[in-house]
Amino acid sequence: MAQKILICDDDPSVRNAFKAILETTHNLILCGDCHQCMETLRHNQDIGLLFLDIKLPEINGMELLQKIKKQTPQIPVVVLSGYNTNDLRKTMLRLGAKAYLNKPFSPEDITQAVDSFFQKPQTTLS
Repeated sequence: MAQKILICDDDPSVRNAFKAILETTHNLILCGDCHQCMETLRHNQDIGLLFLDIKLPEINGMELLQKIKKQTPQIPVVVLSGYNTNDLRKTMLRLGAKAYLNKPFSPEDITQAVDSFFQKPQTTLS
């Protein structure tokens, strides 16, 4: 069964890029604002990964990340940002993000990020 991934970014081109890269291998839910994101999380307990833009129109990504972590602390969050600063990265990781992905990103960046969260544990044969 394909893992469910939530993409929250107000830029349709970013959402479309995720769709093009992942729609054949994962179940995707795409949303463009914080309200859709929180509603989706409230009604979908089986989301395995969330990609979250840090700059959204209604609320900034830091505030939204804090709300998400209170509501659904078990869901790993990968922050998407065009602002590549060490301070911002450290702050987002301290607030509970599991990874930080800089925009622009390549298809390989996305698939590597997804694979790192959905890897099956390696078994060793003796």
